[in-house]
Amino acid sequence: MLGGLEVHGPEIAITSFESKRAAALLGRVALRVGRAIPRSALIGELWPDEFEDAARPRLRQELFRLKRSLGEAEEMLDVGRETIGLDWQRVSTDLSEFQLLTGAKQIAGFENRIEQLQIAVSLARGELMPGLADPWAETERIATKQAHRDALLELGSLLAEEGNLAEAVIHVREAVRQDPLNEAAHVALVRFLCQVGDIGAAREVCRNFEYRLWNDLGLQPSSELREALESTPAVQGSPKPPPAPEADTSPLPEALNPFFGREAELAQLQALMLPGQPLGPRLVTILGMGGLGKTRLAIEAAKNLTPDFDDRVTFVSLAEVKDGNLVAPTIAKALGAAPTSLGDPYTAIRQFLKGRAHLLLLDNFEQLAPSGVGAVKKLLSENATLRAIVTSRKSLGLMGEQIFPIEPLITPEVPGTVEQITTFPSVALFVDQAKRVNPRFEIDAAAASAILKIARVLEGIPLAILMAASRTKVLTPQQMLDELENRLRFLVTSALDVEDRHRTMRGAIAWSCDLLPEPARKFFFRLSVFRGGWTYEAARAILNEPQTLDYLELLQENSLIEQRSSGGHARFQMFESVREYGAEQLSDDEKREIGERHAEYFQRTAAEARRLLGTETLAECFRTYTEDGANIRAALEWCIDHDAEAAMRLGEALAAYAVRVGRHVEAQSWIERLAAIERSATPNKHLSALLFYRGLFCADQANFAESRKYLELARAASGSLGNEPGVLWADLNLAWLDELQEDYAHALETTSDTVEAFRRVDAREGLAHALGDLASLHVALGRFEEAAPLLDESRAIREELGRGYGFAHIFLKTGSMLIDKGELDLAEPELLRSYAESHRTREIRLLSDALGELIELALLTGKPDRARKYLEESETLRSRMADLRGLAQLRGFSARLSLLERDPEGALAYAREALDRYDSLDSRMGKLDALETVAEALLMRGEAQKARQVHHAVAEYRAEHSVLLTPRAMRRRRELASRISSEADASPHCKPALEDLDAIAAFALGQAGLDHADA
Repeated sequence: MLGGLEVHGPEIAITSFESKRAAALLGRVALRVGRAIPRSALIGELWPDEFEDAARPRLRQELFRLKRSLGEAEEMLDVGRETIGLDWQRVSTDLSEFQLLTGAKQIAGFENRIEQLQIAVSLARGELMPGLADPWAETERIATKQAHRDALLELGSLLAEEGNLAEAVIHVREAVRQDPLNEAAHVALVRFLCQVGDIGAAREVCRNFEYRLWNDLGLQPSSELREALESTPAVQGSPKPPPAPEADTSPLPEALNPFFGREAELAQLQALMLPGQPLGPRLVTILGMGGLGKTRLAIEAAKNLTPDFDDRVTFVSLAEVKDGNLVAPTIAKALGAAPTSLGDPYTAIRQFLKGRAHLLLLDNFEQLAPSGVGAVKKLLSENATLRAIVTSRKSLGLMGEQIFPIEPLITPEVPGTVEQITTFPSVALFVDQAKRVNPRFEIDAAAASAILKIARVLEGIPLAILMAASRTKVLTPQQMLDELENRLRFLVTSALDVEDRHRTMRGAIAWSCDLLPEPARKFFFRLSVFRGGWTYEAARAILNEPQTLDYLELLQENSLIEQRSSGGHARFQMFESVREYGAEQLSDDEKREIGERHAEYFQRTAAEARRLLGTETLAECFRTYTEDGANIRAALEWCIDHDAEAAMRLGEALAAYAVRVGRHVEAQSWIERLAAIERSATPNKHLSALLFYRGLFCADQANFAESRKYLELARAASGSLGNEPGVLWADLNLAWLDELQEDYAHALETTSDTVEAFRRVDAREGLAHALGDLASLHVALGRFEEAAPLLDESRAIREELGRGYGFAHIFLKTGSMLIDKGELDLAEPELLRSYAESHRTREIRLLSDALGELIELALLTGKPDRARKYLEESETLRSRMADLRGLAQLRGFSARLSLLERDPEGALAYAREALDRYDSLDSRMGKLDALETVAEALLMRGEAQKARQVHHAVAEYRAEHSVLLTPRAMRRRRELASRISSEADASPHCKPALEDLDAIAAFALGQAGLDHADA
């Protein structure tokens, strides 16, 4: 169960099941071995949205599938008439064993609690039943993670008590990784790191925890964390001077710049190499691409380990050694070991070491694999007290070798303050180098933001960051961003103490490429056609290379590509600098050939994902767009230049996805690139759809004229193709535009006609949607009797179609109507169902609308915490969609939330912002709603007469200009009028002479004491 749901026994290995529900059934009963579970309870957990009687046949069907999957192992099931369970006499699970080991303080058969916990944490080798998304599974998963974390902390404490601090650090660090916001784990880790003398790593743990706690929760850590750091004797005392070296060994190189980042890797590496660990590795190979800082990390670790090895630490540079036979002599020379009369370096080294612990740092080994590997093996096998840290771009391939891969430096994903940004190692490294080469260099908010972008563009590669920072002698960080479009030309250094292969980023990459055989090198160059990663299947299909698998493995071994697992699929990727270098090596003919194959392959990929977008099989669709989005966009760029029809087909697929998930802003750039093709293209279904999606994008951005233009062009294109449903969908969205522009009469007429037309052509999906939209228009006009049967018919069609992704729409419309009717208790379940459905199917526009109604409901029912939570989520979605209308609405909600929290000044500030936004949208309804909030804030401030004047002016404008008052708005206005009447005195109030809405806004803001120049 831990790491995956599998069944194993004598001659039995079952790793897959006929259906996901069958696997879920087994997983649920396996949680409590020996305890029969009522079928009714299983139905409620496995099919929570279905009635028990309707779901009973499904349970029987899944039980049958489970039995068939188990085969002979079926006897493990304990199936009764009303219960299902697992026979405890036949079955045991790793979960139950883990729970027993962690729950009981001491179990017979174990020598001590440490041994017991070590077995327990080794069992928790992966997530509990990954892939099962049921709430009961998630609850158990959380509990198991917590138990694993607690076991790690307890194990770490017990090991520390016995003096095994290195292993304690490893376990407690894992607890921190699992629960990054757990303060107790961080306190323990800091204490243990200090006790082993790694003060730098302890301080870094404190800094990272403080930053994350503040960033994620807005909290500060307790004083216990700092006390753990400051009260440790290792910090207060002075280290004893190390003994003098016994031989003239090669000293560790002294770095001229500070060590940035990698505190976690440094602590882990030091813990691995501490002497006196009988089970610890004796050979650790730091693995990674050139420029990642392998040597710097190794030297820092060796420097910190020097006292533990009584100064017997030796640095051996192998960069200039090309012959494996010279490895041992080079090491002997670095050690200062006198050769024997026969000149045997191995004997000389053995005599020199004399059985004492010694640490070798073998730097830059990749060009010596495999020829020099034998020398390392022989040295380690003949000298039991010898340990070695190797830096290399490929592993040595020896048994017992501990691979230690390193990643780029951490770079923040989102901007922050200058202080926050500069705490990240990649940014700190840039700033430090910039100040060294340019003492006048200063960092302000603009420079920090640019450096952040530079670090992200350079993917956190230390060598690249140092080279870029060296350019601050002549360029500002803002200017560098433009130059980085050709990073390999830009990334060079003139420093004299840098090895040739590290003088340019191009040279660092070429060093690795030159170690490859020619066919593998050519294959690597051709891989540069991919963007953002690729699969083995894609590489084999596009590059048409029979040895694809072998070459991928070879490139991975040489640290030129990485392999990552995602959703059960292996994917490969390379750094953008590496990809750019590979692309430089291709001829124009090669680029054209593989570019065409790449475009064809990802056209097919996008077409299949587009087909799945309108089905219940969404997971594969979104996985495709998430993982291969960069490849699909690159294919689109190729098609725009070479194949207009393919470009429209691919553009339409991308637009459909962007609309669904709300990635409007990202879609704008490539949609603009298609504009010239659209104008000259012959009408086809892809052009029609593309124009339609452009209309939707423009509407969200409140560009109503452009939106109407594209929707009408889409309507005309569909009409010329005889695609009547396409015409009607365009009409329905043109009616939506009328509604946004407050022309309700025309919107009602168009939507009514569209409903009848959808009936005529028997387009059921379109009819269900149109009925919901028509019902909303009737609700806005207060016609609940007309709206209710329309919603009932829409729901019936959805149920008949059985396509879950449409239910979010009808749940939303029903919940919205119930709010307008004032039936708030009934509205919440409908809106939550809409929220859940649109989350599940990733319909971001519907999700945003559902959140808007949930905010309204929370405000009406006096639940500020819930309103704020929904506001924050909605803000993220609306910003991603660039939905100006929605963002204006959120400012209005924020103003009302401030009123609910008795903060009239905050309400006025938000109302002013809402007014400005609604003014740019030319929305009278929005502005009048914001002005009523101003009146409410004035009333809360105790200025009832001013509130009365503002409210009266708004009411008169609404009446004179027939601005629509929805039922909920009318109810709110009446409540406000009642409160004003009860609090304002009865004397006649001065009616302001206001001619238009702008004048009313200026008057209202003036009454509130706000600057109203822009109102």
